[in-house]
Amino acid sequence: MASIDKRSRKSWRARIRIPGHEDKTRSFNTRTEAQEWARMTEAHLRSGVGTIPDAAAEPTLAQALDWYLEQETPKKKGKEQETRRI
Repeated sequence: MASIDKRSRKSWRARIRIPGHEDKTRSFNTRTEAQEWARMTEAHLRSGVGTIPDAAAEPTLAQALDWYLEQETPKKKGKEQETRRI
């Protein structure tokens, strides 16, 4: 069974607990995204399709740092120092 919890002002957590399967948990920016993921993941688990590659959907550390360098760093006063650090 899936449950959706509000984690903070901008974060929602979907948790799926099905007997005989490992618990699945993931965080989202919107409740709608969390509900869609929970519905799809629960259907896959119940149908026995196999494992769901949660890690493949997440960005790598290198991708996250590249995004941060392009999107957030230019907005900062100390952008040169932060660029070197990243």
